[in-house]
Amino acid sequence: MLGVEAIKNAILEAIKKGTLGYVPSMTIVSGTPVVENPSLISFEKSIPADELDLAGYLLSPSLVKKLRIIPSENEVETTSNQEEVDTNDTDEDNSTDDFDGATPEIVSEEKKTIVDKSETSSIERIILTDIVNGKKSAHYYKLTSVTDKSKIFELFQVLQILSDKAEGMTIKIEVQANTKDKFDPSWIRNAIEEPLDEMDIQASTRLE
Repeated sequence: MLGVEAIKNAILEAIKKGTLGYVPSMTIVSGTPVVENPSLISFEKSIPADELDLAGYLLSPSLVKKLRIIPSENEVETTSNQEEVDTNDTDEDNSTDDFDGATPEIVSEEKKTIVDKSETSSIERIILTDIVNGKKSAHYYKLTSVTDKSKIFELFQVLQILSDKAEGMTIKIEVQANTKDKFDPSWIRNAIEEPLDEMDIQASTRLE
């Protein structure tokens, strides 16, 4: 190869197909990768070539899922560990400082995000203050919802609208169904499990 453009194009294609993830910045703490802002992770989406920095980090699909789920826990652990290293007082004082050291982290998290939940709304919104203040754009959205069978079709209509707007989307569904009669194992297999298998949709089931 005579240049880096072919390499960049191959990486961009892998990110789009979901065989690789990408994040421009990341820290390694005790061998554990930490991404402060998961919205910066690009995965199963197209990104402009000028946004791909070869000094960034390529991620496996499994690592992408892990970093999107537990970034805040990693960040809290990192800050807590740093506070412990910087504290050199007596054992009694250390106990107090460890507690006090956790308090700024909580305050810091509150400054980074805004929680919006009114008594008249069923929605709780958490959004970065930088997005509210127009300092950055939003690229990652997570929706968690609980409903019953009477509203399931309305929920999927909303998900379809979101799907039309998003370049990539992963959906995790947990269903708990019950009946006063009984679920026939053959019906469950033929009507539910085999169609999912034919569509190559990953699922685990439990009948009891």
